[in-house]
This record gives sequence, structure tokens and C-alpha cells, in this order.
Amino acid sequence: MPVSVSWDNDAHSIIHFQMSAPWTWDEYRSADEQAQRLMDAATHKVDIILDFSGGMHLPSSDLKYVRRAGQLTHPQQGLVVVLGVNAFLRALGTALETFFPGAAKNRRMAASKEEAYRMIAEEQVARGSSQSR
Repeated sequence: MPVSVSWDNDAHSIIHFQMSAPWTWDEYRSADEQAQRLMDAATHKVDIILDFSGGMHLPSSDLKYVRRAGQLTHPQQGLVVVLGVNAFLRALGTALETFFPGAAKNRRMAASKEEAYRMIAEEQVARGSSQSR
């Protein structure tokens, strides 16, 4: 599947989106709906890793999909760490944060999975959470 979603740990505190190029916005939307259902069952904050390391690709379309994806949140959603993006998409993310500052509040960019896990662990400690990887 071009976009897969699964729990990343036994504590069900991290959801991992694995993006494999090429993927479509419909595939992303379906995966996001699955992630929303996982968070519906959670009684604690759930952090997310959006992992593009399987192939950097952004479907061609207008920016309404990018905007919508950046604005979707769940009451149990915690930190979103984006992994494996190239310099262009980092710059695009920075630009979008200017237009949608609320969406940037709980988003980070990581260079590796280890860095993503470190960021999430730090956020969980800051939240006073006992959840771990």
C-alpha cells in the first residue's frame, strides 16, 4: 500500500504513517481516517510519525489538499513529526506554517527515526506522560 498506518509501539502512543511513492491524496485521506479511528480508542495523547523515507513524493494537485491535511487534528493527537522530506518540502512546510500558524504548533521535522523518537519522548515528558516508545 502506498500509505500505511499502524501503531508504532505496544503502548499505542505513536501512530506511524509510512508513505511509499507514488501515493494519492485519496490514499492519504483513507489512511488518515484509519488513524482517526485508532485515536478514537485511545485514552491518552497519541503522537504521529509521518514517514516519507519510503520515497519522497507529493501528489500533483492544488494546495487545498495540503492545507486540509495540515488542519486535520484529533482531540487525542499530540506531536506530529515529519520524517524523510527533502529541502523543497521543508521550505514548503515552513511557508505553510506562515499562513497556518496553528497547524505548525505541534509539528516538527526530523532527519532520522531516532531523532523523531527523541522528539516524541521529549514531548511526552513535557506533557507529564509516562508513555514511552
